[in-house]
Formats: sequence, C-alpha cells, structure tokens
Amino acid sequence: MKPHLRPGFYALAMAACSAVLALSLCPATTAARSPYANSRIECVRLYIKYGLVARADVNDRSFSTRFWSMRYRVEPLRRDELPKVCDAIESFYLKYPALVHGNLVSINVVGGISYGERFAIGGTYYNGMLYLASRSVNHTEGLLERVLHHEFSSILMKNHPLPTKRDWLAATSAPYRHDSANYFRRESRRARHEVPSLLRQGFINVYATTNFENDFNSCAEYMWTMPDRFKALGSKYPRIETKRRLMASYYDRLMARARSQP
Repeated sequence: MKPHLRPGFYALAMAACSAVLALSLCPATTAARSPYANSRIECVRLYIKYGLVARADVNDRSFSTRFWSMRYRVEPLRRDELPKVCDAIESFYLKYPALVHGNLVSINVVGGISYGERFAIGGTYYNGMLYLASRSVNHTEGLLERVLHHEFSSILMKNHPLPTKRDWLAATSAPYRHDSANYFRRESRRARHEVPSLLRQGFINVYATTNFENDFNSCAEYMWTMPDRFKALGSKYPRIETKRRLMASYYDRLMARARSQP
C-alpha cells in the first residue's frame, strides 16, 4: 500500500527541500488532528523526499494502548537526533524503494521505548507501521538502519509469507527457545553477538535463537547492512549459507514483483 499522507502535505514536503527531507514543527492544535490525538508532546514530522513519511508524535498512552496490554515508557525524539535518524531512514529506503512503498505505512520515530528498569527495545512494528527508538541500546546510525531492516522484514513476512520456511527450519539444527521476552530481560546486550557454536547450528547471532521470526529478522540485518560479512559467515558455516541463499531468493522475488507493479 502507498504511504498515507494527508492532502497537500506530500507536495509541501517535496517543495520544501531538495535534500533528504523537509522538517515541519506542528503546534499542539495541528497535532490534535493526527491519528494520535491524545499526544501531549510537540509533533515533529519528517517528510522524506521519496514520499515516505516519518513521524514522531507517539507517546506512552498511544503506543501502549494501541499495540500491547502492558505499559511501555516512550521517550520523545530530540531535535539533535534528527540527522542520524534521517540518514538511517534514507539508507534503509534506498535499498528497496518499491518494497517500502508497497508494504510500509509509516516510520514512527521516538527517543526510546522501554518497560521496567532495564528493558529497552530498539524497534517494533504493528499493522504496517514501523517503530524506531533512536536512543535505545545506544544506537548509532548504522545500528538504526539495521533495526529498520530487522523490523521491516517482519512486515514483509506478514504480507508475503516465506514460501521456503520449511527449508529454513531444516537449516536450523537446534530448536528455538521461544522466550524472546525473557531473553531481553536477561541478556539484551548480547543480542547481536556471533557465537561459533550457534553459527554451526544455523543461528547468525544470539537473538536468532529465540524464534523463527527473530531468526529471519537477524539475517535480514546482515543481508542489507553487512552483506560481505553474511557471505563470509556463509562460506564457513553451511547452515548460514543455506539461509543466506533462501533470504536472497525471497527478496529477489519480492523486488521483481514490486517493480512490475504500475
């Protein structure tokens, strides 16, 4: 589906800047007309010149009540965080523009997402919308882009289930833990660690051991931000190579289909 933009806003964005984005600060009266009418923070909207909308009018109430029963703490995005966030969004988008326009509604950017004292997440997704936390887990621009590919791969799989899932699971020699929530509480800082024993089992990193979706998400990060590293690991670990080829075939098929759409 195409990104949802209110009439006139896209034209305003395109005319405002020939660089990466146009920035508009919306007063409270304007924010009240947004889908998050209860938000009390100043609404900062980023209009990407490619027609992709990024927004930052998400607060605790709108985030938690819309998507989860538990209460999350959402910290707003700071103005000084905009450059690295927008660079990451542009880099993400340019990898597969047709796929983004066909599957992503919006990118919703906040400063942080957490619940509990030590449990912070870098991103999530819901109903075609992607959520990115700029400060969670000490994000750099490169890691922000990894999170974007990570979460977007889930949106893609919801819209286009992996036809070779059986082959993917066959390339995994150990069962998934199926405890991603508890995992985060215990060892979120080790999420992206590569462990030889896990690589031999077909897991690209620690987080990939939690379930099939997180396994696929983790490989998507490598596919789009570290392809050389992904290939090198595949040459050493046959199960990783199988997943790399399955993922490449999946994205090639989706991109070819997206480019053929009018």
